[in-house]
Amino acid sequence: MKRIKFRYVFEGVKDNYHLFNFFTLKFIEKGKVKNTIRAHKNNGYELISRDLFTHLKGVNGAEIYEGDLIKTKPYNNDEIFIGKVIYHRGTSTWRARNRKGFVFLGSHVFEKVGNKYKNSDLLDINMEG
Repeated sequence: MKRIKFRYVFEGVKDNYHLFNFFTLKFIEKGKVKNTIRAHKNNGYELISRDLFTHLKGVNGAEIYEGDLIKTKPYNNDEIFIGKVIYHRGTSTWRARNRKGFVFLGSHVFEKVGNKYKNSDLLDINMEG
């Protein structure tokens, strides 16, 4: 059985700095995450997202979470594709999406190049909205 894991993202209320904490579902169900959320809140951080682990890793070995940005070269195309990782409910697959379309992550070699929190410049250039 695959271990379900989440990335909790906190943003500084005053400085927009981001903190990342990683928790397994088992840890969350024990109620221990409440203390972390409370401690961050007391230090001026707000919980802004919970991102699911995809069980995929990039070629650089980095774990891929929902909302991460990946880079790949789809099929025989010379153009580099940078997209945001999303879950597609219709096909029950993980995809990377940008303005030009999407690629299925299970069928491509890709590299994690950031996430939607720290690399908004890549998001602005390559992503919708």
